Amino acid sequence: MKRHLSVLFIDSSGQMGGPILDCLRAADYETSHEQVGGRNALLKALGQEQWDAVFANSGPGELSALVALDIVKSKHPEVPFIVVSGSPHDTIAAEAMGHGAHDSVLLSNLSRLVAAVERGIHRADNAKQRSRAADASERYKEYLEGLVQARTMELKQAIEKLMLEVESHKSTVETLVREKSDELAKAHQELANAKRLSDIGNLAATVAHELRNPLSVMQTALYNIRRKRRDEAIDRHLDNIERKIQESSQIINNLMSYARVGAPELQKSNLSRIIDQSLALSAQEFSRSKVKLERDLKAIANLELEVDPAQINQVFVNVLSNAYQAVSEGGHIKISAALERTAQMALITFSDDGVGIPGDQIGRVFDPFFTTRTHGTGLGLTISRDIISHHGGEISIQSKEGGGTSVTVALPVR
Repeated sequence: MKRHLSVLFIDSSGQMGGPILDCLRAADYETSHEQVGGRNALLKALGQEQWDAVFANSGPGELSALVALDIVKSKHPEVPFIVVSGSPHDTIAAEAMGHGAHDSVLLSNLSRLVAAVERGIHRADNAKQRSRAADASERYKEYLEGLVQARTMELKQAIEKLMLEVESHKSTVETLVREKSDELAKAHQELANAKRLSDIGNLAATVAHELRNPLSVMQTALYNIRRKRRDEAIDRHLDNIERKIQESSQIINNLMSYARVGAPELQKSNLSRIIDQSLALSAQEFSRSKVKLERDLKAIANLELEVDPAQINQVFVNVLSNAYQAVSEGGHIKISAALERTAQMALITFSDDGVGIPGDQIGRVFDPFFTTRTHGTGLGLTISRDIISHHGGEISIQSKEGGGTSVTVALPVR
């Protein structure tokens, strides 16, 4: 599969772009590009397009490579800036490297070009990931501070109410004090749990970020090996490696999702169509399992809800994945729908005849990192609960060990 690059050339001579584009295309890159010569043209290009890489000619021209570097860094410091030199003794290229250029290459020898571009892109991706992780951490910190402030106010009001009750009901003082003390202890425990989950979320985001880069390098290496050598015996091993990379990427995605479940982007969406998409994704993942799938969605055939389709699809895929893994070969999964008109809720129920969940564990299924399986992160249902809660709905589970499981997702009909 060809990868796309948007490339900006800073070159008055017009001699640099052709060889570089040929080199990138030979490495299976599909490119779009623009060439500028002067300051105004460069500023205009930086304002109109998001560039994956910038190449600057170190030779004489309307705009020097050093001035161009300062302009690009002031507008988009994360974009890889590569100096193209005509001589290995070029002092301009060396000076640009000292001022923050990502790399330099010789126009007469572009063997390092692709590696330099990919290093620059990886460095830019890392900077963006770190920035997003820091933003998510700051938002969660503000949320926790607001929660603590709200709880403090609630406790203050409760204490004031308690004092009034003490004055008016002397005989029930001990009982009231005991109840309020329990409430206070519970509130403190909830705050401690919230802080612990925040720390776990930040750690998960950091670990996931650090693991994503080597997995990306492994995926690129796997792609290059497939291109350069075709051997059926080796291909089988490569397929196993690729599956493990995909499984690891899914775990990383779950960790990142848990660390930053965002507010839903609501839009009118056909609920039945979202379920179809989820079924298609799950069927593809579990294509080898001989499980009978039954669906009864007549009640919501034409129902459209204000939801975030990507988030709801993620919830349905998580629930279906759990169901597929719970049933044995020849098992049965049923998806049914109903409309609760009094509560104005659409109910989607996923039922299976799998192993079920032990009674002493059913109360923990939504806890972060809790799982009854030997693999997985235990975050699927936690993320699903948060997503459905942000939609104003509910998710519930009924299960009996050895008797299967039913998961019901309730979404408001707006």
